[in-house]
Amino acid sequence: MSTTAGHLELRQLIEAHAEDLEQLGKAIIDRDRESAAATVARVLVNVATGVPLLGRLASTLVLKAFANTATARLLAEYELYAQEQARARLMATLATSLEALIGQAVVAVLDAQQGARDEMFEALGGLRRDLADFRAEFTAALPALPTPSVRVDLQEVFAGALGIRVSTESRKQLFVAHQRVSGPGAVGILLE
Repeated sequence: MSTTAGHLELRQLIEAHAEDLEQLGKAIIDRDRESAAATVARVLVNVATGVPLLGRLASTLVLKAFANTATARLLAEYELYAQEQARARLMATLATSLEALIGQAVVAVLDAQQGARDEMFEALGGLRRDLADFRAEFTAALPALPTPSVRVDLQEVFAGALGIRVSTESRKQLFVAHQRVSGPGAVGILLE
């Protein structure tokens, strides 16, 4: 019997004991070492009787040693699995929460600058009721934000005209809600 064929045959013999495997899984999840060891021993005896070379493993001393060692290993593997699953769930939760908080922070800043529009709010996830307290705390912690000196809701630039030109000496704040620029050589905003 080749190693691969033996492995496949052993796998089939083990999988034939689905009920025992379910009990083993429950015992491992519950961290019930005694129940897990008893189930491992039962599966070993059942599998060993189907494979002559494994018959020697069915002796009481060997069976107990295998069951205890295998159970310890399975419990350790489950702990690693559970930790990895918990870590993966935590990372997904953190990413989702952080995304929502950043969106709400932007909404709060836009709202504080009185330049926010409904379309912007919606694009950022809207005003989430469950995060109203976060927005309030964040807004309270913000330094006083200046209101834009110049507000442009819609600007369309055609035929090569210059849309907005800001000199380096200017200290005015500019808020542009929407801008379209078209035509050869057209510039929407030029900072010099």
